Amino acid sequence: MQADALEPVHDEPELAADASVKQETDNNNENNHNNNNGGEEEEDAEDDDDRTNTYDNSEHVVPEPAAAVEIDEPPRPAGVDAVAVQSAVAAVTASAAAAATDAAAQAARHAELLRVLKSLTTDRRAAPFLDAVPHTVPRYHDIIRHPLHLRAVEATLRSTPHMSADALWAQLAQLFFNAFSFNTPDSAYFQLAHELRCVAARRC
Repeated sequence: MQADALEPVHDEPELAADASVKQETDNNNENNHNNNNGGEEEEDAEDDDDRTNTYDNSEHVVPEPAAAVEIDEPPRPAGVDAVAVQSAVAAVTASAAAAATDAAAQAARHAELLRVLKSLTTDRRAAPFLDAVPHTVPRYHDIIRHPLHLRAVEATLRSTPHMSADALWAQLAQLFFNAFSFNTPDSAYFQLAHELRCVAARRC
């Protein structure tokens, strides 16, 4: 009986097949890993885009305008006429303007009276009448009940801004009357008083 010849065992194809399967498995795992990583990166990129868009939108948000505040007008008292109120206000305004005009005119008149009186006090003929007659003059204060001199008239005028020209002339007339009453017509004082009175009459 002849023994059968042993056939050689060929393991190489099986090893090659196993290696191919392993290589394919590794490739699949690597692809899955890459796909997973790619997906995560895409998700991260999308999250970054969302955050960026949210940030950008927050910068460009236009605030809504504030609502207008309505102020209620206070109720008018019963029986008040708007036309009457306006007329009263206009009347008060016109009265104030007229008062201001009158005050300015009065100040101008007062300045003019001071100027006139100054021209009299600086006149050479006014020297005897500038100051009060001393009590050493016999019988003067017995005869003259209301003595007056030009410096006293000027002091009164300066302290009375509303003095009129008539009031100033009244004081000057009293001064001249005193001079005519105490002095005789042929005296120098009588003549000086007469000339100064004519000058004052022309200027006042």
